[in-house]
Amino acid sequence: TTFNLNKDYLKMRIYYKNNWPIKRVVLVRKKKDKTVLKKEFDEEEDAFSFIEKYIPEVMQGFSYDRRGWEYYLSDLRIFVEDIKKWRPSVEVEGKHKNDILNLFDSLCIVKKMEDSVPEIMRKALRYV
Repeated sequence: TTFNLNKDYLKMRIYYKNNWPIKRVVLVRKKKDKTVLKKEFDEEEDAFSFIEKYIPEVMQGFSYDRRGWEYYLSDLRIFVEDIKKWRPSVEVEGKHKNDILNLFDSLCIVKKMEDSVPEIMRKALRYV
């Protein structure tokens, strides 16, 4: 079976050092480009128990490490990440797509990733 993590994925992000008022473990499920679940936990075990109870159809596939920094610019959140076994990436989130596109234009961004980072890493790690 092949997966397409652009359509649906669940990621568990574990924060080892963080300056924001969030818990250590954050689960995020995205379907297409929409976040359909975001839940915080104190420990990884709590997150795995939640997955097992409420979304058992999700299976663990692979993992990868990345170190990141988060910045705010007006109403935009900018994530700069150094992804091991791949390369650095920048992700921008905002309420209005036009604000994101204006930022890309002002920075002369010419190439945008078409795949989600989980899908890119699935391919890079050759996980089928």
